[in-house]
Amino acid sequence: MCVIAVALIVDMTSHASAQTTPELKARCSQLITYWDRYGTSRGEDSSGARHMDRMGAGIDCDHGRYEEGIRVMEDLLKRKKFAVPAPCSGNRPQATGTPTLPGSDGGCR
Repeated sequence: MCVIAVALIVDMTSHASAQTTPELKARCSQLITYWDRYGTSRGEDSSGARHMDRMGAGIDCDHGRYEEGIRVMEDLLKRKKFAVPAPCSGNRPQATGTPTLPGSDGGCR
């Protein structure tokens, strides 16, 4: 009986994560695109797409480790004093109390 319960839980867990994979992949892409657009400047102190955390998050997302990539990108944006964009809902960003950069849609299209 215990073995059956464990097998059912494992099956439900893998099914739940399979359902969220497209959303996680889109969120990972959204945050990386946002950083690439707004985290890069022409100043000497800009690392932009070469930032080590951004590169690591890109690798995580490319290898299906979306939760890790999202966590790293959200931490990077917060450290650099950016408002973390809300996850996209369909084709429009979700409203939050935190403003993003002027004219920014948070990477949602």
